[in-house]
Amino acid sequence: MPKRKSRLTTELLEQYSFLRKVSGNENAAFCSLCKSEFSVSHGGKADVQSHSKTSKHKRWEQAGSSSVSAFYGPAAAGDQELKRAAQEATFAYHLVRHNQSFRSMDCTAGLIRKFYDQRFTCARTKAEAIITNVIAPHAMDLLKEDIADASFISVAADTSNHKAVKLVPVVIRYFTLIRGVSVKILKFASLPGETSTLLFNEVQRSLSAFDLMDKVVGFCADNTNTNFGGKARRGQNNVFYKLDQATPCSLVGVGCAAHIVHNAVQSAADTLPCDIENFVVKVFGYFHIYTVRTEELKDFCDFVEVEHATLLGTSRTRWLSLGPAVERVLKLYPPLQSYFRSQDKAPNTILKFLEDQVCEAWLWFIHNQLTPFNDTIKKMEKEKSSAIHSAQHISSLLEKLMERKAALFMGLKVKSLLSGFPEHQVNVFKARVQNFYDCCISYLQEWGSPFRDLKCLSWTLLDHTPEWDEVESSLRYVSTKLPQTDISETELFDEVTSVKTYTSEKLEQWNTTSTTADERWAEMFRHFKQSHVPFKNISALCQFAMCLPGTNAPVERIFSIMNNTWTDERNCMSLDTLKALLIGLGLGLGLACGFRVRVWSAWQRPWNVKRLILCVFCVQNV
Repeated sequence: MPKRKSRLTTELLEQYSFLRKVSGNENAAFCSLCKSEFSVSHGGKADVQSHSKTSKHKRWEQAGSSSVSAFYGPAAAGDQELKRAAQEATFAYHLVRHNQSFRSMDCTAGLIRKFYDQRFTCARTKAEAIITNVIAPHAMDLLKEDIADASFISVAADTSNHKAVKLVPVVIRYFTLIRGVSVKILKFASLPGETSTLLFNEVQRSLSAFDLMDKVVGFCADNTNTNFGGKARRGQNNVFYKLDQATPCSLVGVGCAAHIVHNAVQSAADTLPCDIENFVVKVFGYFHIYTVRTEELKDFCDFVEVEHATLLGTSRTRWLSLGPAVERVLKLYPPLQSYFRSQDKAPNTILKFLEDQVCEAWLWFIHNQLTPFNDTIKKMEKEKSSAIHSAQHISSLLEKLMERKAALFMGLKVKSLLSGFPEHQVNVFKARVQNFYDCCISYLQEWGSPFRDLKCLSWTLLDHTPEWDEVESSLRYVSTKLPQTDISETELFDEVTSVKTYTSEKLEQWNTTSTTADERWAEMFRHFKQSHVPFKNISALCQFAMCLPGTNAPVERIFSIMNNTWTDERNCMSLDTLKALLIGLGLGLGLACGFRVRVWSAWQRPWNVKRLILCVFCVQNV
């Protein structure tokens, strides 16, 4: 009789855990380790033992018994792990703070492992992960906590192209008792275009994400039709009108005051009979990259006993650079005349300009006029300069120009050159000077009109002891912008009395130390809080005034930092990484590279700082 075939019994399945049944064949078994099927029909248990002795089964059995726990860090972090995580976060922050490439961390981490800590593992990938996933989100969490104490904010936006990418940073400005005025990035995004609808939607999304639509009282941007609808601010197809309709407050539209001053002198200079900017650019380009020409000019400088200096260029979009460029040309004017006269093929435009004394007179004239404009723009572009500052600066510049116009100021050097001109030519020159002043004054008056309304808030700068009449005038203005704000006049009067008392005692000290306006208010409010002096109503007026920016300089600075960071050598950088880098560069945290010391010493106290170090530790073990 034929031998009876053995079957895969329940006893075998329980004894050998790697066995599995084969569907439709009870005389075979499947090995879950080596993924193979074999017959048990001849010997049953003996067949299983024979299979388990094969080299393939032994190899897979050995691989399955290996532990992977050695590849992972401990589940709980000790003091050493937390300290190392904080150190790695510090190096990542230091990396972007000084605008270094992530690639450099490969070398830095290797040196640290060799010299100090063999377990330091913060190379390029981990450094980017720490900045993008830990430090930047932590900065945004701090921002959310900070703006919760702010009653009012203003928002600023602008666009710029990085090759084919249209980038839009959304920046907010607000006032708190702890830090005074703060300017932070809210969002950094790309748009498919630059229409008012696209810009408005992006600004609205950014503000809504932080629940700030009810706190917005001001909008700052360039004075373009897209942003404001022209100098008259008419029409409905602009960002300012749409944002004003979407918020409960009546927004204060702050056009960039620096651009207004820049455009005023530029438009006036365009009316002059000679193109000074074109001349300066051509002279700069003639010597810029030509060593032989520069060396020849040095010989002419030695001959006429003038110290040589490098010629400077200028840009039409940055009128501030024209002042130093004109000054440098005037310093080298005699050697430049001698040099170009000696050239056989000198550029005709440059030679004609240098030979014409009228052009030289206009060069000296514009040099004298650029100084007050440059000084005004520099004051406006200070970090904490407000719209009230800009209103004062524009008013001061207008007064200076009117005085110069009344005296027909030209400068002694210009008058010296005019003394050799015919009388009719002098009269033409003076008429042009008069027209120059008229153009500057009319431009500043037309485009600077929105700033005139803000002069009622000048007392908030605390450069003098405020009076009730000033505060009452500003209250009337603020009430038209914030109809829902409940400010008690009776309580406000008593609070103004307290402000007058404190200011009169501190004013001399503040002026000596050049304390900024927001720092003066913050110091005063902290004192009132400790002394239980009420300041609720005066604080509302202060926050409203301090949150209004005077220029669009903070946004422009972001573009400058972006261009220095997102270079051609780093063209693979993502937009999320770029945003994290901008926040890490101080626009979000504003900390020095040694912040890790403070973080580590206090990590057990504030929960959010402790979470930061724990998050860094988690990134370390990914």
